[in-house]
Amino acid sequence: AGILDLKGHNLTITGNLIQGGGTIKLGTGTLTVNKDYRIQSRTEKENIAEDETEKYNYGKSTGSLEMTDEKCSLIVKGNFITQSAVSHRGKLTAGTMRVDGNFEQISSNANSENFVSTENHTVQFNGKDVTHEINLSSSSSYFNILDIANTTIDLKSDNVYVRKELKGEGGKIIGKTIYLQNAKLPPIINGNVCVFAYTLENDLVINGNLRFTTSSSYYNADINLNGNILTVNGDLTTYKNNIYFNSGEIICNGNCVIGSSSILYQKNAEDKLTVSGNFTYSGSGSSDNMVDGTITIGGNCTIDSNYFRPCNEHTIVFNGKEETQTVKVNSSSSFFNKVVFSGSDKIFETTCEINSFEQDPKCNVTFYGNGKSGWKLEDDEIFDGDLYLITGV
Repeated sequence: AGILDLKGHNLTITGNLIQGGGTIKLGTGTLTVNKDYRIQSRTEKENIAEDETEKYNYGKSTGSLEMTDEKCSLIVKGNFITQSAVSHRGKLTAGTMRVDGNFEQISSNANSENFVSTENHTVQFNGKDVTHEINLSSSSSYFNILDIANTTIDLKSDNVYVRKELKGEGGKIIGKTIYLQNAKLPPIINGNVCVFAYTLENDLVINGNLRFTTSSSYYNADINLNGNILTVNGDLTTYKNNIYFNSGEIICNGNCVIGSSSILYQKNAEDKLTVSGNFTYSGSGSSDNMVDGTITIGGNCTIDSNYFRPCNEHTIVFNGKEETQTVKVNSSSSFFNKVVFSGSDKIFETTCEINSFEQDPKCNVTFYGNGKSGWKLEDDEIFDGDLYLITGV
């Protein structure tokens, strides 16, 4: 196959670039395409309808693109589409690729690794008043450094992965969820994101839903707040994560689900989890992973785990303001340590062991089976009926 080598020069194509085969090497040069850049083959359609604007069929290409020098750049003023049958692992390692239109990676009848961005290669979406559609058909192709500063990307597939860094505090993500696999994050992300193992270096704000997960079938991924504040202006869910607060704080302004195998490590008084919505715990744990700190819940609470066992100084605060809060503990092996009730009325829909609690006089708490808390007798008493004691003094 032939090679188009820029040899450090600039090449501008005023129309579309259709790369049916061969290799384009940018070297230290700049390739500018004023319309679309397709790494695809092209054949002319037969029997084109009168109202049909597209005259060509596109399919797989044997072509490849090489960007391996930090000085090289590719500017696509239209859309970028690749359906290359060639793996691009090791071919996109440096330089900047700017796309003003949409981005599509196609694996059908092609190579699933036909866009593998690694090392210091950057893809930049440009356009303040433009929404860029991104569609990756395989998670084997991915971005390395993705820059979305001051623009909007619309994710059309669930396979959009960023491996090294997401840039662009002012950018916006709509459509599907973006997957940030051990990638460095900007201080503010506008959109729904899924994060793998990560240590916060500064405070982080997610204006959308956040999901923590793991890439391993066997091991939990570590999330370390590292003394910082994570604010989620949406829902927070976890799956197989160890969440270390380390004097940090999570503020979830939606619902929070601590999912399968996840563990909360709250060891310090400063370790705080504040949930405005509902709180569900289906995770794991032991007798010493929650020994201090606070979980504050504004909505309903459901414990669907045998391993919710806070102790020592750990405190749960139920502070719902308007609607009645319901509490369910669906395992006799789980319990609460210290509990504070304030705000709206509370109803326990199951039995629950509580080591001690404080109650605002204006807050009515109804325990399952009309359970009562213990009290100190100051004189002889007769309790009328059955006494179901749920906690001590």
